[in-house]
Amino acid sequence: MIKIKMTSKKIIEFIFNLIIVVFFAYPFLLILYTQFLGIDLQKLISMDPYWNIMFIQSFITPFIGFYILQLKERLANDRKVETIILQLLVLAIGFLIMGNATFSITIFILIFYLFYYWKIKIKDFQYIFKKENFSFKDYLVPLTILSIAVIIRIMLNLVSNT
Repeated sequence: MIKIKMTSKKIIEFIFNLIIVVFFAYPFLLILYTQFLGIDLQKLISMDPYWNIMFIQSFITPFIGFYILQLKERLANDRKVETIILQLLVLAIGFLIMGNATFSITIFILIFYLFYYWKIKIKDFQYIFKKENFSFKDYLVPLTILSIAVIIRIMLNLVSNT
């Protein structure tokens, strides 16, 4: 029997890689899912506006996956863990707004392991905003994704009310 010892660092890398792969593959998984059900995707998109919005959402996720890949590389290079945690938190909230709880929970688990591995406390975030210069540039992409999430939620609400 092979004994595998998972350290927190390996778990963090595994979750990062899992999120990146699933986000890149999400449009293909949606297409495969509709093919598996025997549904013609073009008819489904033209007839059901909800699936049209889900199709749009699925093609946004690879770009979010690319952004998370950049965050992973920035974590390895810059070690600005608190900034990366806040950016991931904004992304998780964006996925909650979009109605994709699975992705959001996965990102929250990653945030938890980052807290655990780097031994960060919630109180530490107060000092980040006080001692470091708050750069809007660092949060431009997560806030853009958050605004896209709000737009997708509004579209889903409009579609469900008709």
